Amino acid sequence: MGAMDIPAMLAKWKESALAKVQAAELATATDLPGHALTVLNGFWFTAEQMNDASLILSAVREEFEKSPMTEVAFLSEYAASERLEPEDHAAAALYARARALENWVEDCDRPQRFDAREVFDAATRCELIEIDGLPSFDHDRLRLMLVIRNDDIDWE
Repeated sequence: MGAMDIPAMLAKWKESALAKVQAAELATATDLPGHALTVLNGFWFTAEQMNDASLILSAVREEFEKSPMTEVAFLSEYAASERLEPEDHAAAALYARARALENWVEDCDRPQRFDAREVFDAATRCELIEIDGLPSFDHDRLRLMLVIRNDDIDWE
């Protein structure tokens, strides 16, 4: 995807008469039945798409109250622009991966010792599992997919 004009995207969607309807429809699309993890793990994204999803979620959260429905609605627009189908499930998968990655970074990468591109790439390859009822990454499995930067290694 080229350079994203996230503020323009937010303004356009916010003014849309369909905004609330889209959000409500997508809320039900993200509440997938028992096979949810299979569906969420069935999508393959690029590191760039994971990065874009993270940027979109950050921008949406700055503009609106934190609302998973609104966040997924914007990711649905993004999925459509990236031709990811079905869009509602692709948006749910991007959302699940982006949220799982946020939690992993908060818990495991506080000093940000990993290269951001590598982290996004690993997040596209690591299987989502269920932890406390939420799609998450196994922290150790994701960590094993990454290399600590050389300047962070303590050789003594």
